[in-house]
Amino acid sequence: MKTKIFIGNDHHGRDLKKEIVENFSKNYDFIDCGTDADSADHPIFAEKVAKSVVSTPGSLGILICGSGVGMSIAANKIAGARCGLANTVELARGMRAHNGANILALGANFFHRENFTEIVKTFLETEISIVERYVRRRKMIDEM
Repeated sequence: MKTKIFIGNDHHGRDLKKEIVENFSKNYDFIDCGTDADSADHPIFAEKVAKSVVSTPGSLGILICGSGVGMSIAANKIAGARCGLANTVELARGMRAHNGANILALGANFFHRENFTEIVKTFLETEISIVERYVRRRKMIDEM
């Protein structure tokens, strides 16, 4: 069974969303949470993706807006969502392994397009670390 990936975007992320789905749909089951509109409010889609990820065990999320910042802020308002912005492979790996991120935010306007495949691949394939210090830190965050 393929891992479910809830993916959402505002108007800045339309093209990148299509590329991600095209490149990764062989191994993952994408659920499109919007949008193809010419103008859209990113919090709507961040909420849809975050609530879907939190309520669907084993799923992950990807959010795309112009900078990635607005989406990550909005998604993190949902209890249980751990959204991080990554514009490098190293950030994608660290936020997933160390912080247990379950949602990747991307800024369509602020990174080199040729890098997105490796960033997404790294996020989707990285396991959450069971090293004690990371487990302890994630627990501290959960208790805040």
